[in-house]
Amino acid sequence: MVDAEWSNWMNFYVATAGAAAALTGLVFVALSINLNRILAMPGVATRAGESIALLGLALLVSLQSLVPKQTLESLGWEVAPAALAAWILPLLVQWRALRHGHYKRYIHVIVRAGLHQASTLPILFASYLLMQGHADARYWLARGILLTLVAGMLSAWVLLVEVVR
Repeated sequence: MVDAEWSNWMNFYVATAGAAAALTGLVFVALSINLNRILAMPGVATRAGESIALLGLALLVSLQSLVPKQTLESLGWEVAPAALAAWILPLLVQWRALRHGHYKRYIHVIVRAGLHQASTLPILFASYLLMQGHADARYWLARGILLTLVAGMLSAWVLLVEVVR
């Protein structure tokens, strides 16, 4: 069954795809300008990758949601692999950074991991609900996209502040 509510969500997904694409592009420009500094600092390059992964997830999920005439179930199956990768890979990076002492304080670990979890878990949950055909999954997807944009921006901000220090 095709999602009858798709057209009601189209403007939201167009707006979030545009915002995510613009933010991802800005992060790439900032990274390219400061590439030598970023590569010279331990753990900063992985922080950059995490920012891009979060913003890229928002972009990818928004674009996947714009595909016309797809079922909720197929959208769930399309979103799940990207959400899973964006959830697991930064966790591994954060764990490695913790083991190698890249954090000055433990609160930094908690905040970074907390933001990451708060942004990616709603998208994972939404993909599960979509696979089950629940129309309300779109609200979880929207929350996840918005939180992912916020977390990606905060991560990029911290990254750029660290580079300038």
